[in-house]
Amino acid sequence: MVETWTGAFFKRTSLAELGLTIQLCHPPGNVCGHRQAGRKDFTVIHTNGIHTVSLDFCGCGLSNGLDRRQQLLHMAWWPATPLDPQSAATFQCLDVFHLLSLRGKVTGYDYYKSLELATDGTGLSSTPNRLSSFMMMARQWRHITMMKRAGRGHDPSGILGTAPGECAVTCPACPQPGVNLPDDWEDAPSNRSWLYRLIVAMDANFRLKNRLRSSKTKDPGLNTGMAYFVGDDGYEEHLEGYMDQAEGLRVTGVGGIFCARHEFWRACGLGDLQKGERYCNMDYIFLSSLVGVANKALLVSYDIACQWSKNLMSRARELPFSLPAVIDFVVPKFHLPAHRESCHAPYGLQFKTGAGQTDGEAPERNWADMNGAAASTKEMGPGARHDTLDDHCGHSNWRKFVGMGSLLRRRLTVAIKEAGEQSEIYTDFTNALTTDHPATMAQWQQEITDWEEHPEGRPNPYHRPKTNLTMADVRLELAQQENVEVEEQATASSQPSPSAFLLLGLRIEGMQLKLRLETRGERSGRTANQAAQVQESRTALLRLIRRLRAEQELHMPRVPAVIDTDESAASNTTRRPEAYKLYLPSDFNADEKEEFCTPALIDMESKLRYAAMGETLDEVRHQLRFRTYMNKWKIRNVKGQRPNTRARAAQAKIEDGVKRAVEAYRLHRKLYHSLVGDGPWQQKFRELQDEDVRGLGERLVRELEAASDERTRELLRSRNGGVASG
Repeated sequence: MVETWTGAFFKRTSLAELGLTIQLCHPPGNVCGHRQAGRKDFTVIHTNGIHTVSLDFCGCGLSNGLDRRQQLLHMAWWPATPLDPQSAATFQCLDVFHLLSLRGKVTGYDYYKSLELATDGTGLSSTPNRLSSFMMMARQWRHITMMKRAGRGHDPSGILGTAPGECAVTCPACPQPGVNLPDDWEDAPSNRSWLYRLIVAMDANFRLKNRLRSSKTKDPGLNTGMAYFVGDDGYEEHLEGYMDQAEGLRVTGVGGIFCARHEFWRACGLGDLQKGERYCNMDYIFLSSLVGVANKALLVSYDIACQWSKNLMSRARELPFSLPAVIDFVVPKFHLPAHRESCHAPYGLQFKTGAGQTDGEAPERNWADMNGAAASTKEMGPGARHDTLDDHCGHSNWRKFVGMGSLLRRRLTVAIKEAGEQSEIYTDFTNALTTDHPATMAQWQQEITDWEEHPEGRPNPYHRPKTNLTMADVRLELAQQENVEVEEQATASSQPSPSAFLLLGLRIEGMQLKLRLETRGERSGRTANQAAQVQESRTALLRLIRRLRAEQELHMPRVPAVIDTDESAASNTTRRPEAYKLYLPSDFNADEKEEFCTPALIDMESKLRYAAMGETLDEVRHQLRFRTYMNKWKIRNVKGQRPNTRARAAQAKIEDGVKRAVEAYRLHRKLYHSLVGDGPWQQKFRELQDEDVRGLGERLVRELEAASDERTRELLRSRNGGVASG
């Protein structure tokens, strides 16, 4: 704000009212003899506010024939219009806004309003409204800056001669023939070819929407197709036969292609999505990002790669692009567990030679940074939005480009340290297996070698075949058997089937086990809310038990008399629903089974118990892996008393899951033994001892955690005068 002293108070004024006249193309203090007066209320937007000045243009030889627009540019002022400009923004102002928008995602509206407040903090005075002019100047600044940095001013063909993607900042570390590969890279042996394979990741983002604002005719992109967005013409022509425009939105999201290892946005690797994550969109964007790629092999990470990769080759033939000779597909590591188990081995990054520690999650990290611009770009016209997002991608790539040396140094430091440790562990583990099972190890190694050299038509050696029947398999088998029996009967029965009766019993059994573990040792320490939850669980359990008793009269008609006798003599403790005996066939000894159960019912339960053993044993393994991961994460990341307390609460929940799975396995094994007796099955489903319940490498993790706990106690002792709690 400019103010002048009146003798009694400071009065708001302007530089023009104070008599300041700026003469262009002449040194300060000099006046052009042929000056050409500009507007007296010429508006200049600067970092400290919005100013009104008097301006004279040069009409003598010192201007070298420059027109008014060019004279302003020589002054480091960006004119709002090319003809007879009446306002301008300083280069410094545009540069500051440019940086704030890229790093802080500050909108042009917010920045301009802050300049208005810098001019008059009260907001009571009238300030020239140049918001629309400023937005246009800022957009032109983005575009010209990108062109300058891409060297387009030195090319005879100029901006119009820019090739697709030429203005993008490319990854300097990814293998590029003719740039960073040896001359003989194409002759590399098969066991070294992975060094020259390009790894890309792709994904869609539905936060980067765009409303129906303006049109591409009224608001064309200044650099669409020259950097990160695909060119409009070919893309729109390709999409014409696939979808209609979404109501209310021009764009529902964005599809993107990235360098998977270094997280660079790929040139011509962004495209708008009109109606969800359709193959027609993602195919074009993916293939467009590979234009000019000379690598023979490609590894593609995509969260739906297991479906998208099917028929990709036939779809690609309909597009004006080409694919590398060898292409493989993976699912990002964080997304893979959500896929069915049949996807885990074929699409697991950990099984791909040369993938290293690549996780395939580069898109998620890039989207997280880009989403800050979603609120402003959502309301932009199509061209302004493309230019803005292109600029954000370029800034992100440039920061990674200049930080590449530090990144690779850090990764190399970790790799050297880990290489020795992991090599030693791998060698010791392999030698131990080779000593105990030499033939099996030789077979495994040969299978892996054959599969890596010729994966087509060979089974994936990392795929764990299904060896156990699941409960779903047994339910289907029993349901099919019962369906045949019902079809053979003259009249259909409305009573529950034997398999449904047994499945209800197993369901109740699982609920009883969970409730017993939850209420063990808690009788005096429960809150009112916890006590209410326990009581509600017991009530629900009691209802199911009564339902089971009613069905039991149909399928085991002689059992109710035994139940009445036993329950009349039961103590108060055994009257709790979690302690009720269910009187399934496995609850009787060999002589009692002949009296109370039919052979068909015993056979059905034995099949269900066998499947339940396999499922609960898998659950034990899953919970142990989860526990090991949580322990490692806590040691690596959790510091301080409060975070440790929260982490221990999470560990306690995981430990409860381990206990439930272990107790369930032991119960099913015990009852299966009651049904079938001793047999070869005992070699597969062995008795589970407490010392067997441990994850791979968990013993070392526990030792590290114990050492961490001891350090914490020492710190507390030093603070509390030698006394440490816990």
